[in-house]
Amino acid sequence: MPFRKLTAKKKKTTSGNGTRLINGQAGLGVKFHSLPAASSKSNQYDPPIQLVDRHISPSGDDASPQNVTPQDSRESVDSLRVHIEWQIPPETINDSLDIAVDTMIHTDVVGPRIRPAQDGFNSVAFDTVAINRLISPTALLDDTCINGCAALLYSEFNPRPRDVLVISSYIMQFIRQGASDDVLWRNTKRTKYWEKPVWILPIHRPTSSHWVMCRIDFTVKRIDLFDSFSEHNPWRTEIEHIKRLIGRLSSIALSNASIPRRDLGVWTASPVLPRQSNGYDCGVWVLAQIAAVLRGAHVTNLTENDMPAFRRHLYILIRRMPLG
Repeated sequence: MPFRKLTAKKKKTTSGNGTRLINGQAGLGVKFHSLPAASSKSNQYDPPIQLVDRHISPSGDDASPQNVTPQDSRESVDSLRVHIEWQIPPETINDSLDIAVDTMIHTDVVGPRIRPAQDGFNSVAFDTVAINRLISPTALLDDTCINGCAALLYSEFNPRPRDVLVISSYIMQFIRQGASDDVLWRNTKRTKYWEKPVWILPIHRPTSSHWVMCRIDFTVKRIDLFDSFSEHNPWRTEIEHIKRLIGRLSSIALSNASIPRRDLGVWTASPVLPRQSNGYDCGVWVLAQIAAVLRGAHVTNLTENDMPAFRRHLYILIRRMPLG
């Protein structure tokens, strides 16, 4: 049974007080707020299997960022002076997704699946390893699962295809490694990201094998930070990477796409509520949050008890793809 699309509900949250920290060199202002303590299971992960994502092609052959030689950026990001403030948003929209799924569905693996290019994505492929990860109730998801399922969710839920962009998780890896402007441009130009006011960015933290994501909204200069464990300290570094991604991609588009200069101005980075207590569902949580953003909300309404059903729904979407 497919998901039922319901009207999103608005829920108000109040802002808290924080201390403003200024980095004069980069022009970065950050306001941090205390968040609930992370689960003690937050570091209990097995390393994910690294597979090639067909959405990315840094050299036209191998899509994985481990084969990209880091290079210095051709333009300073700090010169763009992107200011980020961390504060609880005054208002968030909670999703109202109904994930009723036929529990009699047999989760047998029927072989690799490949979907032809559509909705701005290149072909999407799932091998049996990736499919088994989604079938298992406790398996960790890898880049292939996250990027492939994000493409399927985009096709299913996105009501405004010209307004929202899903960025491959590999782009953040390129940013961390200092990939050249040429590599970034080759891997993003087909998306016409400079025309999209909202970006969805899944992020993998390799040191903890943990998935998080952010929603980047250029219309209100707001960044929603989603971490199902609500770990505080990693965002201090992650915000710098997100700032660098926004600045570099904006600068690259200015040079290569002949677009007007975008006023980046002052941004607000806002955490959304944590929900996870186990040590294996972070990737599924990220996909649930991506679905919520595609449906026009800021945060998913799903609970931890809904994650097995959401895994099954993702598996159903894969089964609808042609055999590879």
